[in-house]
Amino acid sequence: ENISWCANIADIGFGGQVVQLLHRQRRFLGGSPSYVLAIVRSFLSYKKPDMIVSSAEKKYKGPVLLIAACNGPMFGDGLYIAPKAMLNDQLMHVTLLGKINFMDYLMNVSRMKRKKEILHKEAHYFSTKRLEIQIVKGKAFTEADGELIGEGNVVFELRSEEHTSELQ
Repeated sequence: ENISWCANIADIGFGGQVVQLLHRQRRFLGGSPSYVLAIVRSFLSYKKPDMIVSSAEKKYKGPVLLIAACNGPMFGDGLYIAPKAMLNDQLMHVTLLGKINFMDYLMNVSRMKRKKEILHKEAHYFSTKRLEIQIVKGKAFTEADGELIGEGNVVFELRSEEHTSELQ
């Protein structure tokens, strides 16, 4: 059993792909330009895996761009992936993005910068204490607070006594 901790946001899918590319190119380009380029490159190369997502509050099965388990609202270069998340509310705010493509992202990136939810039928927002994610087809990497954690199935769990999210 591999356990990792994060204070802000952990995600599986697209975010892990971005982090992989970002670490490789950051030394050449610097911060913000590297992040934008990593997002564009990831959209061009990322294949959405089929996943089964289970919590007491939500069930989902299908292709996934990204599942973010959030204590705080913002990650990356000022993107509010979970606008309603608060570090002290003892809830894990989840953003699940299913069949969202690059054009959908471009149409919503300004909303995310302004702390607004993505307007798309494949954007799901909910809160939970525990979230289990099983990869049925394809592969996905998990990252936590910008650090690559690994590949494969994952459980995100809020430990309310410590106010942190746990990855297993």
